[in-house]
Amino acid sequence: MADAEFDRQHKIETYKSMISISVEAFKYLALLNGGAAAGMLAGADKLVKILPLCPLRFTLACFVVGLLADGLALFLSYWTQSSLFNESFNRAPTGRHITIVKAAVALCLLSLLAFCIGALVAAMNIHA
Repeated sequence: MADAEFDRQHKIETYKSMISISVEAFKYLALLNGGAAAGMLAGADKLVKILPLCPLRFTLACFVVGLLADGLALFLSYWTQSSLFNESFNRAPTGRHITIVKAAVALCLLSLLAFCIGALVAAMNIHA
C-alpha cells in the first residue's frame, strides 16, 4: 500500500517538474529570439554600418520565426494539457497527446535553431 502511494506521489511530482521545465524552456526561447530581435531593432542605425542589409533582414527574420515557433509550441502545450484532461475522463482516445507533444518539441527545436542560424548569419557577415 505504501509503495502504491509513493508511486502515485512520484508520478505527480515528476509531472509537476516537467511542466515547470517546459515553462522555463518557453521563457528561454522567447527571451533569446525576442531579446535578439528587440536588440537589433533598437540598434538598427548602428547595425546597418557593420552588417549588409540582406543578412541583417535574414537575421531578423530568423528571430521572428523563432518567436513564432515558440508561441505555437506554447499553444500546443495548452492543447496537450487539454488532451490529457480529456483522456483522463475517457473523452478522447488514450495517447492522442503524444503527437501534440512531439509537435511542440519540434517547434521548440525549430525556435532554438532559428536563433542559432540568425546569430551565426549575423556574426559571419559583420565587417569593420
